[in-house]
Formats: sequence, structure tokens, C-alpha cells
Amino acid sequence: MNQKQFPLKFKNAQLHLRDIDSLNQKQWLTAEAIYFGIQYFIKEIPNEIQVLDPSLATFIVFENDFEDLLSIQQELIGKEYIITAINDCQNPSGSHWGVMLFYQFQFYLFDSGSNSNLQSSAELIAQKMIAIIKNDETLINKEIQVIKYDGVPKQTNSYDCGVYSIAIICKLIESITMKQQWNFKSLTPDYVTNIRLELKNSIQQMLQ
Repeated sequence: MNQKQFPLKFKNAQLHLRDIDSLNQKQWLTAEAIYFGIQYFIKEIPNEIQVLDPSLATFIVFENDFEDLLSIQQELIGKEYIITAINDCQNPSGSHWGVMLFYQFQFYLFDSGSNSNLQSSAELIAQKMIAIIKNDETLINKEIQVIKYDGVPKQTNSYDCGVYSIAIICKLIESITMKQQWNFKSLTPDYVTNIRLELKNSIQQMLQ
């Protein structure tokens, strides 16, 4: 691949070589690869839904200056639903991805992992998001409940959490658009493998 081809831009996503490599089999997806996958599979996002770049969720976790946090306030207001992939974020790269939904001032967590530590990260993000939305720094320390949704199929390996997160977000948006209950039964290992392959193949075609 020619380095001059990078970053590869697609809608609001930008991919570097490391992001494309993360789509190889048995690799953990980067935040940028996840955001590309969302942009690729969702042709049109309804106006009432805001899908955040996963890097913004990581920014929320690690940024402690409230004025800097307020710089993303416009990303969080005026939408009925906010959806984002989140990382367990014990360090900036993290090791496990899941999905968080904000709707009617309630947070929901969707996790394909069996023994992950996403709950604590989700609660921290929820606290800061409410503080940002209401422009009230004192709310950062207020305990927020994040409901873990139990109907998410569990991944059968340690590396497909990012691909599951793409699939979960797509299914959530489909359910919201169709006004249907959440249903993730189609998220089988083969389904997830095909998502990874399609994304990798689509990028190779873009680079030709």
C-alpha cells in the first residue's frame, strides 16, 4: 500500500494503516476501524440518533478539565438517542469494546464479553456525559445507573469485541428506525466474521 493513500477518508471516518491492519483476522479493532465500520454499514443515520466517534468516548474518560469536556457538548445535545462504542479504558488503548446507549436520561450497556470490566467505564462516561449535557460540573461525582442488557450474544474468542460492537450499533439503529424491540439473535460468530471480511475487502477496493 502506498503511504500517500493515507489517511483513507470515508464519510466522517479516517483510517491509517494500523486501523486497516486491525481488521485482519484475530486482531483487536481500533476506535477508527470501528467508526469506519459504523459509517460503512449504516447508509443513513436518522436525525434523532447521534452516533459518536468512539474516540470521543475515550476522550470523556481521560479528560478531567471540565471546560475541555464542554468542547464536545454540541455532540451530546439535541438528539433523542446517543450511541457509542466504549472501551474498558484502563489505559488509552484499552482491551475490550462494548456499546452504550443513552435514551430518555437512561444509559444501557451492551457487552459481548463474558467477564469484561466495561461497567465501571460505562458508569464514568455516563456521569461525565450528564454533567456535560447539563453544564454542571458537580454532576460528575453523582452516581449514575447503567443498565446492562442481557440479550447480547457472547463472543467465542478474545478479539472480536470491536466487530460485535459494530454489529450491535447497526442492530440498535435498525430497531429504533423500525420501532421494534432490540434483537441481537442474528449476531452469530459467522455473521461477525463476515462483517470483518466485508470491511477489509471494501477498504482494499477503495485503495485500488
